[in-house]
Amino acid sequence: MSLRIFERWFNIEPWKNAEYITDNHGEKFWTSWGTHFGLGPKLWVYYRGNWVATVESAWNNDGGLDLADIIIFERYQELRQRGIGKKMMKLFVEKAKHEGAKFIWGFISAHEGSTVEYLREWYSRQGFDVFEAEPNIFHILMNLEGGER
Repeated sequence: MSLRIFERWFNIEPWKNAEYITDNHGEKFWTSWGTHFGLGPKLWVYYRGNWVATVESAWNNDGGLDLADIIIFERYQELRQRGIGKKMMKLFVEKAKHEGAKFIWGFISAHEGSTVEYLREWYSRQGFDVFEAEPNIFHILMNLEGGER
């Protein structure tokens, strides 16, 4: 049998010393870091040999990170509501601090079954300040330095 089949059947470690997060059921989701076209930290998340989720960012001119996306792909929607997004965000915030980011900033955009209302609540639970920049346009901000930006 090929390694790919073992990965799918048994969710085995995809490479030596692979790091992982766990969902609310104790299932392992393997993680890998890199940069996307050199822009900012990018987290890839794998499950049973498949790339199932990602967090993408870009450095901005103020020493912070613009959060471009955090998503569990629609194709794997059965993995949603299992605490994976929360763990991904926690890991991303730790990485941003390690990389020296002053803050994480972004805007809320509903897609693939999520609503703006749900996302406002979700980002707030993750520790972000959520504010309405313009009517029906919401931004998120997490200060990583303890002071005002």
